[in-house]
Amino acid sequence: MTELLNQIRPEYSLLLWCVRKGPEEERAGQIRRLIREGIDWPYLIEASSRHGLSPLLYKYFESDPVEGVPKDILDRLRDRFRNNVLWNLARTRELLRLLDLFSQEGIQAIPYKGPVLSVMAYGDLSLRQFDDLDIFVRRDEVRRVMDLLSNEGYPVDFILTPR
Repeated sequence: MTELLNQIRPEYSLLLWCVRKGPEEERAGQIRRLIREGIDWPYLIEASSRHGLSPLLYKYFESDPVEGVPKDILDRLRDRFRNNVLWNLARTRELLRLLDLFSQEGIQAIPYKGPVLSVMAYGDLSLRQFDDLDIFVRRDEVRRVMDLLSNEGYPVDFILTPR
């Protein structure tokens, strides 16, 4: 694995070392080496955001401070982390509200991805980036759910066909 990580951009290699599990001594050593050799910090920030890994990157740097990480980079990652926490809390609150609404209407619903995956994968709502809420409902309830969501102000701008 180490050989493979050495063949990609150092920013991606650093990102992968920060978010992966494994022997801590090897991980910390590789991270220190990459930082010493030079990192394009704005590129790292952009790549971590694009791949939804900013929270994990920040958590690593926060929990195990690494010499050589510029303060302004840590500040940017912290700000992104805090914004992500606020977003995730708001989305989770909305998910719970919708699940309660569906329950009141007798609609069985199962959430997946989003906040559910964050807690299942990391045990922590703050460590995953997500944009939307995904909910399974029974096929015969889809039209009712669409009507409920429309009444709640959600745009339902697609047409369902029998297929």
